[in-house]
Amino acid sequence: MDKIKNIDLVVKKKIIAIIRADVSKGIEGVVEALCNSGINIIEISFNTPCALQLIEEISKKNENEVLVGAGTVIDSETAVSAISAGSKFIVSPIYKQEIVKTCLRYNIVSVPGVLTPGEALTAHEAGADFVKIFPAGNLGPAYIKAIKAPLPHLQIIPVGGINIDNARAFLESGAAALAIGGSLVSKEDIRIRDYKAIEKKAKMFVDCIRGS
Repeated sequence: MDKIKNIDLVVKKKIIAIIRADVSKGIEGVVEALCNSGINIIEISFNTPCALQLIEEISKKNENEVLVGAGTVIDSETAVSAISAGSKFIVSPIYKQEIVKTCLRYNIVSVPGVLTPGEALTAHEAGADFVKIFPAGNLGPAYIKAIKAPLPHLQIIPVGGINIDNARAFLESGAAALAIGGSLVSKEDIRIRDYKAIEKKAKMFVDCIRGS
């Protein structure tokens, strides 16, 4: 039941904020800034130092306010570690059947990375809840629309190159939600702890997709 609720939340909220940083300090302030702006689905990339610890801390401290997940997961062992730390969804840059199976075993939302319609359908048929199209910015909203035409049942999340200028167009082309990294939470803003800048950008994205 929790998994279904989490899937519904992603589709309803539309925005997953990707935190990929060079430092682990100050991340809680980033999460607070995002939540203040109405974004409460957070992906912690495993490229970030102490990612497991951050997932655990965010999950425990904000259990009823934040849906936290793990990103850049490339094997099932990492997926299990992230789930044990409190991750509610697993995002991969690629599709691996073993990761999707792990998510199914633990009843956790899976978001494997794909590029072609064939890869997308294979991942969906293996049990993936969403498919991540990457790098979406290079392909554009028209690519999402083209995939959805013959495969309307796919829940697609574009990633990479999503910004304030194209976010709404991706949703209007059929994307279920958007995962946004640097244009929302930049490494520099995290490094200098400019939470006001993060909150301002987050509000802009929320306003942009409102009503979509």
